[in-house]
Amino acid sequence: MYKQSDYEAVMKRPESGWANKYGSTQNFDKTIRHLVNGQYIPSIVSLNRAIKELGLRRTDGKTAADDAREARAEAQANLDSVVSEIQRTPLTLEFLNEVASLSQLDLSRRYFADSIDGELFRIRYDRACKEFGFKPAARFASVTADKGLI
Repeated sequence: MYKQSDYEAVMKRPESGWANKYGSTQNFDKTIRHLVNGQYIPSIVSLNRAIKELGLRRTDGKTAADDAREARAEAQANLDSVVSEIQRTPLTLEFLNEVASLSQLDLSRRYFADSIDGELFRIRYDRACKEFGFKPAARFASVTADKGLI
């Protein structure tokens, strides 16, 4: 049987967002009663379920849209940080040799990959084009078809 302390431990976790979003005494008491009575597994999912079932209002005055906007801004800041670090780091001979050994089709697949690795490869390859005269990657129809763009 789960106790109040089990649910409190979940609420105290920073990733639960409880303290910032719903941290009033009234919300706390309601939520704890709901969770203990329902004997839900102590987890963030159960906490979010209880919040939704109880229709709790946030105490910070924000909405889910605000949270999404903040998460996107944080993710963009992290990406910008990584990109600037990659741009500062000199290209290695190993990378240049690897790029030089790629077929045009393999280069196209890596350059136009829809992933973080693809984005980071694109940044480094564009630098190699500027600094060492590599030719820009061509987009092959088969690469476009793999992505479902045709």
